[in-house]
Amino acid sequence: ELKRHSIEDGVFGGVEESRIHDILIELASLGKHAADAGKKDLSQFVSACSGFAQYVLDNSLLHDVRVVNILDNANITLQTVFETAGIEDNDSIQSTIQLLNQPKELLAGC
Repeated sequence: ELKRHSIEDGVFGGVEESRIHDILIELASLGKHAADAGKKDLSQFVSACSGFAQYVLDNSLLHDVRVVNILDNANITLQTVFETAGIEDNDSIQSTIQLLNQPKELLAGC
C-alpha cells in the first residue's frame, strides 16, 4: 500500500508522513502481540523497523525512494516468515533486522 500510494503515473512522488505514522501504529500492535507470544525474532524486527521509520520521519526522508524500497522488502520478508517457518526464513529476518538497524548508512547521501 505504501508503495502504491507513493507512485503516481509511474513517478515516485514521496511518502505521506501519515502513512509512516500508520506503519508505526501497526508495528506497535504487532510488537505487543510478538512479545505476548514470546516471538523474539519478530520483536527484534518490530523494533528495527520502528527505529527505521522513526529515523525517516526525524530526518525528513519522505521523498527518498529508497525508503519505500527498504520498507517494501521488509514487508516481503515479514510475509514470508509468516507463511513459512524454515531456517532460511530466520536468516532472512535476521538480515532484514540488521539492515533496518542501519538507517543512517542505508540512507546516506549519494
